Amino acid sequence: MILEDGTLRLTNISKSDEGSYTCVARNHFGASSSTGSLVVKEPTRIIVPPLSSDASVGQSLVLPCEVSSDSSLSPVFKWFFNGKAIDFSRQEHFEMIGGVRTCLW
Repeated sequence: MILEDGTLRLTNISKSDEGSYTCVARNHFGASSSTGSLVVKEPTRIIVPPLSSDASVGQSLVLPCEVSSDSSLSPVFKWFFNGKAIDFSRQEHFEMIGGVRTCLW
């Protein structure tokens, strides 16, 4: 859809929309053009979420957080405990383990 100001609006973008887009504006005094490229990335999704668990005092627990994401991106994981970010460098109680991001409690 082309808006009144000449802006191109794309909706429901897919991989097939990836490529170069050129805007050309013309009038009786001449023409001008500009080109830009669109790269479409797959969204990051949690495919194995941490689940609610029960544990006994003194026990260890592993909470998974497996994601799928665009192969050109490296997801960054951040864990929160009761709404506050866990600082793994200052909390020996928590540990980030594994290639699939999990948290050991």
